[in-house]
Amino acid sequence: TQSTWGKFIPLMEVNEKVLAALVQATAAAAGGVLSTVLLAPLDVAKTRIQSGQSKLGKSDGNVLDRLLVIWKEEGFLSLFKGLDVKIIESIVKNFCYFYWYQLLKSSVEVKGKSLGTATSLLIGMIAGALNMTTGLPLDTISTRIQVSREKAGFCSVLQDVLTESGFLGLYKGYVPSLILTTNPAIQNTSFDKLKLWWQLYLRHTSGTSKIHPLTPVQSFVLGAISKAIATLITYPYIRAKVLMQVAKGESPSSPAGKSTVATVMASVMKQEGIPGLYKGLNAQLLKTVLASAIMYMAKEQIATYSTKALLRIFRTRNN
Repeated sequence: TQSTWGKFIPLMEVNEKVLAALVQATAAAAGGVLSTVLLAPLDVAKTRIQSGQSKLGKSDGNVLDRLLVIWKEEGFLSLFKGLDVKIIESIVKNFCYFYWYQLLKSSVEVKGKSLGTATSLLIGMIAGALNMTTGLPLDTISTRIQVSREKAGFCSVLQDVLTESGFLGLYKGYVPSLILTTNPAIQNTSFDKLKLWWQLYLRHTSGTSKIHPLTPVQSFVLGAISKAIATLITYPYIRAKVLMQVAKGESPSSPAGKSTVATVMASVMKQEGIPGLYKGLNAQLLKTVLASAIMYMAKEQIATYSTKALLRIFRTRNN
């Protein structure tokens, strides 16, 4: 065991940045799974509203009404449509995004100084672009499953998409998704800045130089605020992406049949007015703000305890 640790510990020290990125990525993936499972019904309702599928008239944007209609017409389990794919998507997207974000961030930041807002946003967008290219096919398939009123599985939906549009059909909404890399970039930059400001405030009020880790409640609140900021700024593109993903064929008679972000948004404004660009915003805020709050709450705690455990290993080895 001594010889094993002797080989393993130096390797960990050399790849300290990679190790830190893996800790953050794993913690984010675990937190993402928790929020995905807890908020699955809200996610289904949100997607139905955004895609324009409704029999509710003026109540179309009411999340509770949408949930009750789905339960009544399609059964309780329909509230969890596509959950298996969403869990896989959540693991892939959160792990990849936070791995690249943390690795790029640690590679450019100067010790003792926090990154500027512009640099943080740029790093977030690069990490988002790398992550989105990997996760978009899963997002497209899960969105199709959620809006389907029939029983649909991963393989059948995958086959439908490939039959209709070929391999590139899995990347429907790629351009708005690429634009939407600004969403997690704004979200994580906001969270990091809010976290730094709060920790500096705590250090100032306590009169010590100690950096206080966030409590679960603090992580929850800061995560919710940062996601709300990002969502309000980028929502029209979020709706355009959903409409493009659920489109079947290329019918020009509906917004979903348009093939570019500009034409989708122009069609929505023509048929529904400017408010149409924000259809489902309440549902989006409710679901994504809660999801991000839960994810950050779990991520910060897991990352903190994982880092402490690794530090104990290093100290044990050195002693």
